[in-house]
Amino acid sequence: MHGPLALPLSLLLVVPLFLSSANAHGIVQSITINGRYHAGNQPNQGFRAPGPSVIRQVQDTNPVKGSYNPAIICGTNAGRATQVAEAYPGEEVLFNWGTWPHNTGPIITYMASCGQTGCDQFNAANARWFKIAQVGKKQGSYDWHQNDLRSGAPGRAVIPRNLAPGNYLIRHEIIALHLASTVGGAEFYPSCSQLRVGGQGTGYPAENELVSFPGAYYDEHPGLVVPGVFEVGFQYQFPGPAIAQLGGSGPAPAPAPQQPSPTTQQAKPTPKPEEPYIPPINAAPIPSASPSPSPVKNAPISPAPPASTPTAPRRCKKRNSKRSIKFVTVKAEAEQAQPTPHYVEPIAISKRGVEVVDVPAPAGIAVAKRHHSRVMKRLAAAHSH
Repeated sequence: MHGPLALPLSLLLVVPLFLSSANAHGIVQSITINGRYHAGNQPNQGFRAPGPSVIRQVQDTNPVKGSYNPAIICGTNAGRATQVAEAYPGEEVLFNWGTWPHNTGPIITYMASCGQTGCDQFNAANARWFKIAQVGKKQGSYDWHQNDLRSGAPGRAVIPRNLAPGNYLIRHEIIALHLASTVGGAEFYPSCSQLRVGGQGTGYPAENELVSFPGAYYDEHPGLVVPGVFEVGFQYQFPGPAIAQLGGSGPAPAPAPQQPSPTTQQAKPTPKPEEPYIPPINAAPIPSASPSPSPVKNAPISPAPPASTPTAPRRCKKRNSKRSIKFVTVKAEAEQAQPTPHYVEPIAISKRGVEVVDVPAPAGIAVAKRHHSRVMKRLAAAHSH
């Protein structure tokens, strides 16, 4: 008869194994690049300093929970490694996970450029990642590729054959989905190693192939919440971007300052300033814009009375008539030779209401008077005969 706390021997043997399996998760313990082996560090557990390695040391073997957790980048409290591994495009990288307990979920590998800075000095929080490999369920099988790790097989990824040379982080990740029937159940096991890629490649990731961590995943993604993961015929959807084709051309130089583009419309010539008008020398004077002062405002201007014509003696009316005609003709010719001004200025009003104006005497009057004297002499001589 057994005591109240007595347990069967078989159960006592199974429980420790179950607890060990439940607590034993995993980390990348070493990597091999084309046969070149690089050992990793044991978890620091809060006190163990990293040794010489290309693999960034993590704090423990526990999974990262939550896709927005900063630890999803390279692992919990991952620190920079002290060494950098040489690698070349087309080489296969093997990731040794040691003793791995899980069998459900994808294995995904990313890379990120460290820029001109060596990756041993690079902050992974600033990295922009592109996907280079991913495996999930085996073709035509219920089994996952992750299940192969339980038997000691490594994870695998090939450096892209067209990748441009430079400093790169390589991030190898297992997502365990055995508890992911609800949101937040997925477990992330990321690991980062530091590389220097050589070769003559020219491929760079395009902008739409780059992602950041956190940010590349979200907790409700159908690849992270999988209530039917154990059902027959389950089809898995990978989280994150598609595998990069590296068709980009690399960082573009800063654009040159834009020059002003030519316009189709021609500029209109600037009009020349108008020259002041200079009247001809022989032109008549232009009246002033302002009226001349007058005693009577707005009084009408009467035409100037014609100059009086000298009359001949009454003794010969017939001769006198001809003489008057001759005098008028001479006067008209004289006025045409010397035109009078085109304006007159009223100066007074007579008592009879007639406007009196001062009219300049034509220059031909003097000539007419002399001519009149000669005509009178001829008439007197003719009359005496």
